[in-house]
Amino acid sequence: MPDSTVPPAEPATVESPTAESAPAESVPAESAPAESAPASRRVLVKLLVGILVPVVVLATLGGLAAANRQYLTDQWTVWNFEATPAIADYIDDATMTDHALFLFNASKPRVAADSEFADVCGDNEGDDGILGCYTSENKRIVLFEISDDRLSGFQEAVASHEMLHAAWDRLGEGERERVSALLDAEVKRLAGDEEFQDQLDAYDFGKNDGVRADELHSLIATEVAGVSDELEQYYAQYFTDREALVELYEASHQVLVEIAAAVTALNEELDALDKQIEADYQTYSDGYDVLNADWDAFKARNDAYFYRTQAAFDADRDALLARGDALDALFDSIDAMTDEYNLKVEELTKLDAQAAELFSAINLDPQSSIS
Repeated sequence: MPDSTVPPAEPATVESPTAESAPAESVPAESAPAESAPASRRVLVKLLVGILVPVVVLATLGGLAAANRQYLTDQWTVWNFEATPAIADYIDDATMTDHALFLFNASKPRVAADSEFADVCGDNEGDDGILGCYTSENKRIVLFEISDDRLSGFQEAVASHEMLHAAWDRLGEGERERVSALLDAEVKRLAGDEEFQDQLDAYDFGKNDGVRADELHSLIATEVAGVSDELEQYYAQYFTDREALVELYEASHQVLVEIAAAVTALNEELDALDKQIEADYQTYSDGYDVLNADWDAFKARNDAYFYRTQAAFDADRDALLARGDALDALFDSIDAMTDEYNLKVEELTKLDAQAAELFSAINLDPQSSIS
C-alpha cells in the first residue's frame, strides 16, 4: 500500500429530478367554455307568488313558443347538416339515442385543431386542458382533434359531454330544477371520491349555480358510473348504454393514470438512489480521511521503532489494508449505483416523452418531470 492513500475521485451523479404529479387526474379536463364563448347559461326570472294568473299564462305560452321555434330551427339545421368522417369517429361508440344525435347534429359539430380550436373555445388555464365547447350564442359544438389512439375513448366522452350542454340549453326551467336536485344528490354521494372532487375543483364554478348544474349535467353523465335510478332514467333519453360510454372514458383515463404512476414511482426511486449515493459517498470520503490519519500514525510508530516483532507490524499494517479494501469496495458499489441512477434517468426521459405525446393529444402543454 502506498505511503499516502488518496481516495478516488468523487463519482459524477446526475442531480435528482424533482418529482412532479402528472395530470392526472391529468385526465381529460373538459373545462368550461371560454368566457368569450360560454355554454348556454340563461338567467331565468322567476315569477313571484301572487302575480296575476294571466301574466303567468302569457309567460308560459311565450316559453312554449320559444321552445317550438328552437325545435323548428334545430330540425332545419339537422336536415341540412352532413357529418364529416371525423365527427363520425367521435360518436361511433357513444351509444347516443336518436334524440341525442338530433341535438348533437343540431349543434353542427365540427372537429378543429390547435389554434383554430383555441380561437373558438379559448386557451387552457393552468393544468386543465379544454377538449370541446358548446357556444351558446350560436348553439354550436366544437371538438378538439384527439390524435392519439390510446386516448380515443375521450372522443365519445367529450362529444357526449358537449351534446349534453346543448340538451341543457333546451331544458325548461322546471326540468332543470328537478335534474339539478338529482345531480346535487350525486355530488353528495361522491363527497369521498377524491378524483371526482378534483374534477369539480378544476371547473371552479364559484357561486354561479347555473354554470355548476350545467357542467354537472355533462360531467356526471360521461364520467360517473352507478348513479341513482331516477337520474339513470333521465339519462336514458340520451344514451342506450351510458355505462359503456363511461367505460370508454375510464379506459382512456387509465392510460394517463398509469403513465403518471410510472413517472411518480421512477422519480421516487431516483430520489432514494440519489440519497443513498450521497450518504455512501460521505461514508467513503470520511472513512478515507480517518484511514489516512491512521496510516500516518502507523508510519510514525514504525519510524520510532515501536514494533518489536514482525508479527505486530504485519497485524497493524494488514488491518489498515483491509479497511482500505472495504472502502474501495464501497466506492465500487457507489459507482454501480451511479450507473443505475443514470439508466433510470434515461428511462424517465423516455417516459416524459410518452407523457408529452399524451398531453399534447388532449390539448395540454407537456410538462417534464425532469428538472
